[in-house]
Order: sequence, then structure tokens, then C-alpha cells
Amino acid sequence: MKRQSLFIIFILAGLGLMAQDFLVPEVHRLETEEDFRQFEPDILEAITWLRQTPVNQDEGLRQEANRFLLEWLMSNPYLTIYLHEKIVPFTDDSELLMIFMGGWTQYALENRDFENEFKGNLHGVKAVIEFYRANREYLETSTHVENFMEMQEEGELEAYIREHS
Repeated sequence: MKRQSLFIIFILAGLGLMAQDFLVPEVHRLETEEDFRQFEPDILEAITWLRQTPVNQDEGLRQEANRFLLEWLMSNPYLTIYLHEKIVPFTDDSELLMIFMGGWTQYALENRDFENEFKGNLHGVKAVIEFYRANREYLETSTHVENFMEMQEEGELEAYIREHS
């Protein structure tokens, strides 16, 4: 019985390690809506990996994952992300910008809600806040994100996002 338990534990631990590995899929074409839809699971996996992996690890894979997400978003026929200056004032920081777009995309795909600008913005900003907190020691200080964090703590973030969406 103990051997079976240990065997199961090792199998589950191995599956957990495999789940942490992310491979950027090779994209041959993105022309039709169906082409984009077939990559949705891969996009969600890329977003999860980008959000959960510390910014100082696997920099080459991070660049590939960002490129994959951006390529998918650039000509996507059913998802448009709007970048409002008051909501995304950190466009000069490519890491935070990609996390924002990933947060919006993740919300849209998981909820099949492709037109809700408020919810997209809200989830994008929340993703940035979470990522910034987890990677603070590796990122430059962003007063914009810190202001959003303060708004979130004071319960004012949603009203701000709604006002500027």
C-alpha cells in the first residue's frame, strides 16, 4: 500500500512539473477566424505562463510567448483591446503592457465576452497589479501601477476603470 501511495505521489509531482513547462506553438497561418480560435487554449496557456513566471526567469521563452500573444492579438477578427491613456499609462513598459493585454484576453476568452471594454480593462489592470506585486524586485518602480494598487486597496479601482472605459 505504501509503495502504491509513493508511486502515485511521484506521478502527480511529475505531472505538476510538466504543467509548468510551456512551449510556444508554431503558428503557420492566422487568416480565418477558425485559425484564431484553434489557438485559444495555447493563448490561455501562454498568458498563464507569462503571469506566473517571474520576469527574470526564462527570458527567451518570455519573449517568444509575448510574440505569440501579440501576433495572435494583432489581427484577431473577434477581439479588440483598447488602450486608454488613463487606464494603460505604462505603454512604455512592454512587460506590463503585455500582462495588461493578457489579462484582458484571458477574461474575454474564459467568459466569451469579447465586447465588454470595462471588464477587459478591469481584468487587464488587475493582472498588472498582481504581476507587479509578484515581480517588484525585478521591475522598475511604476507610480502608475502603485496608484492603481492604492485605488484597489481603497475600493476605488472599479469606479476609476468604469469612468475611463
